[in-house]
Formats: sequence, C-alpha cells, structure tokens
Amino acid sequence: MPSLGEALREAMARTGMSLLQVSKMTGITNSRLSRMEHNRTACSLDELKSLIDCYGTPAVELFLKTGYLTPADMQDYARVFYRAEELLPDEREHVQQLIDLLLRGRQLK
Repeated sequence: MPSLGEALREAMARTGMSLLQVSKMTGITNSRLSRMEHNRTACSLDELKSLIDCYGTPAVELFLKTGYLTPADMQDYARVFYRAEELLPDEREHVQQLIDLLLRGRQLK
C-alpha cells in the first residue's frame, strides 16, 4: 500500500505536471512538495486540499488507496453516495442544500 507521499507523487505523474507547475498552482514550494512526496515532512490539511484539487483526485480515493480509510469505513456512506457521481454539479449543490436544510431543522427542535 503506498504512503500518502507516494500517492501524491503518483497523482502528479498522472497529470504530467512538474513540481514547479504544481508549486505555482498550489502556492506550496517545490522543495516542500518534494519533501511531502518522499514522506520527509507532513502535509497539512490545507496543503492536501490544494493538491487534491490540483490533481483532480477525489480525497476519498486517495485515503482508500493509502489505507487511511478502508472499504469497511465506507459502508455507512455507500448508500448515501450511490450513483452520486452521475449528478451534475448543480444537482449535487441542490442535494447539499437539502441536507443542510434538514440538519438546520433538526437543530431547531
């Protein structure tokens, strides 16, 4: 199972981008990126979010690949996310707004 750094390095390779290009897109220095990819320094959540966005890699996929999540961890969410990838972005936003509305209603009770 690859480490987080290895998975990030693989994701960058899939995009065909260089460290310099990723650095410019994320604001993370190329030396820091290199240290993260070689597991010599930890990646903050903000940095991880920037890299996930830059590489177009879903966070859940990355966490499953590196063992931070297991398929068993995802069982509770499988029904919620079933076929969600088929929704258009505005449809996903609408579903999220409905979830937020339901949760706010629950807090008011």
